[in-house]
Parts: sequence; structure tokens; C-alpha cells
Amino acid sequence: MKPPRLALVWLNGPYEGRCFTLLPEKTTVFGSSQEADLFLPSTAIAEKHCRLEPRELGLQLVDTSGTRGTYVNNRRVEECPVDNGDVIRIGTWAAELFNADLSDRYNGSCEMCLKPLHGFESLSKLTTTVKGDRTYCPVCFDRRLEVDRHLGDYRILRKMGRGQKEVLYIAEHVVQKARVALKILRANLLMGRDAVRIFLNRSAASLRLVHPHVVRTYEVRSHFGSFFVVMEVIEGRCIFDTMRKRRVTQISDGVRLALQICSALSYLYRNKVHAGLMLPRDIYLHRGNIKLRDFWIFQDKAARGSNSSRGLFVKRHYMPYLPPEFFDDHADQDLRSDMYLVGAFIYQMLTGHAPFAAKRVASLIRKIESSAPRPIEAFRESTPAKLKALLERTLAKDPADRYPDMKSFVRALKTCLK
Repeated sequence: MKPPRLALVWLNGPYEGRCFTLLPEKTTVFGSSQEADLFLPSTAIAEKHCRLEPRELGLQLVDTSGTRGTYVNNRRVEECPVDNGDVIRIGTWAAELFNADLSDRYNGSCEMCLKPLHGFESLSKLTTTVKGDRTYCPVCFDRRLEVDRHLGDYRILRKMGRGQKEVLYIAEHVVQKARVALKILRANLLMGRDAVRIFLNRSAASLRLVHPHVVRTYEVRSHFGSFFVVMEVIEGRCIFDTMRKRRVTQISDGVRLALQICSALSYLYRNKVHAGLMLPRDIYLHRGNIKLRDFWIFQDKAARGSNSSRGLFVKRHYMPYLPPEFFDDHADQDLRSDMYLVGAFIYQMLTGHAPFAAKRVASLIRKIESSAPRPIEAFRESTPAKLKALLERTLAKDPADRYPDMKSFVRALKTCLK
């Protein structure tokens, strides 16, 4: 009896979602050496970690790594027969074996990796049908652009990043040759009508926003089951990441950037697309000027809860710039919370340090809620008295002690330039 033709689908690691068909008559060596049949670049994997050998009754997995170990179905083995459905783990990377001959004829298999989808709990929730009978598993649906390199009129150049809801790519229009950013809704959300509706409504609202310091949205489109937004490309990094270890030499430069943030926020408030706290990760330095990303400005309070930023993931190094009310479950956040963040931005620009510092997150939150910021004179002695007074009022613990509106705050900022 001829042994079945097996294929290997990687569940994680750099080959995640990719399928490798194994030849029944050839031994396949896995390892961190370039000479291995399948190169696995990791320090946790030996140069020749293990191999799959063809036998009369099928494939045999042989561990050659010594002390590092190879696992089949979470059980460490030295030599073990493997078959359809077995999961092999090498280091921290796992791959699943399946019968490639059966999946070729099965209409519920993934078009890209050929993985049979009948083993999932619900076929309709965990798969996405594209262009008639073409079906992808969620992993391959998100990654197919990296293989096809085209989406409608756009040619994919590279991937910028991946979030919980979207995948972001840099692309180029095939005719106009203009470089844009494509924000694509992830496959695991396509079967949820509410997720698609919210994505399209918020993205469509961004089409009417035209401001020099807000990321521009050009169009919202769908293509063979994908929903995506065509946006302006930001050539820069988060302003807090850029300036964390250096300060601006001129006070006027820091105040100028702060005025640009205030101008963008005023525009968003007038158009009623921003209802709470802006996060540090949304402020970018693009060719010497400020750009506010669109990942936060379309999230209304009804969708996020009573507080505008509650439940959003914030990296540890962004926490020193957040206002005290961000960490209070019962406090509201409004434009005065944004003023605090702008004040923390000015402090960072002038000193090269955050207003607060602590080794542990709990200690840092206590300082933000109860302690005064470190004196600016300790880092910059020549700070004007008007600017020190502005920072003291902007970084006040109680929002009522800050400026009442954005106009008065901008007016005070402009007086610091004189």
C-alpha cells in the first residue's frame, strides 16, 4: 500500500500559515543550519535538530538534537512514527501534519495551505470564502497578500504591522505609482457583521477630514471579500519614541510642535470625531511636523465604554505621559486630558525625560496620581517663567485646575513664544 502524501503546516513562527509538502521517498532535515532542508533560525534549535525519514508504513520522526528535545503531541520523543493530525514541536515552533491527497479533493480545505478545515468547530466562523469556491483559513487569508502581492489596483510592497483588528501594508498604485498605506480588516472579524459595519462607518467618516496634521484617508474599498482603507503613508516614528533620549535645542521648536497637536485636536473636536483622551502612540513626527494617526479618532464612547481609552492596550514606556484620570475607573476624560498629554509632550521635548519615572508600574501609577512632576529646572535651568507656569497648570492632577478650553491653552502657548 502506497503511504499517503503528507504535508506540514506551521502553526507559529516565521513560517506561520505556510504549507510544506513532504516527499515520501526523501528524508527531510530540520535545523538552524543553512544546510538543513528546512531552515529554522532560532537559538533554541540545534543545527540538525531532527529529521523525518520515509519508512514502509509512513514517516518516522527521529530526534538528533541531544538535550534540546523534539515533541509530538506535547510528548517528548527520540524516535516516533507520525501520521495525519500529529503536531510536531521543534523548539517553540509547532507544525501539524495532514494528508495532502485528501485535502486537495476536499472542498473545505484552505486554498493556500491546503489544510482541511473540517476539524474546526464551526466552518462558517473560522473560514472565509473568496471569489466563489476559493476558501482560506484565517491565517492564510491575512497572509495571502504577502504571496499574491496585489489587492485590487494596488501592489503590496511590505507589511508595516498587525493589530487586533487590522493589518497594515505599504502599497503602490499600479497606474499612478503613488505610495499609500492599506489598512485591511482581519479575516477573523469578517464573519461578524457588527465588526465590518463599525470598520466601514468609522473609516468612511475619515474621508471628510482634511487637515495638515491629521493622517489623510483617500478611499474605503472592498475587494473579493476584503475590506480595506487607503491612507496616507507616515514616514516617521511616534514622537515620544523619537524624543525619549534627546531634547530639542530651541524652546520655540517644542512649542511649535505642541501648537500643531492643538491645531489638529481643535479640528477633530469641531468635526465631532474625537471624544476623549488621545494616546501617546498616535502622535507621529512626519518630515519635521506632527501627524495624528486615525486608529483612535473614530472610536466613539458608546463603542469603548464610558471612558474613551479604558481597555486599550498601552505600552509601559507610554504610561509616564498619561493623566491621572486615565487610571481612575470612575473619572471622565475630555479635552483637558488631551491638554495634560500635550503638557507632558512639551516637558519631554524640553528636558529629554518623562515627567515621572519608576521601575515598577504600580509605583509609577502612584506617582502620577499623587506626586508632582520632577522640577523642570533640574534638567533645563534656562526655562522661561511663563512656560514653567504653563506646565504646572497643564500637568495639574485635577482636570478642573487646567485650562478650561483649547483656545485659552493655545493662547497661553503662543505667549511663551514671545
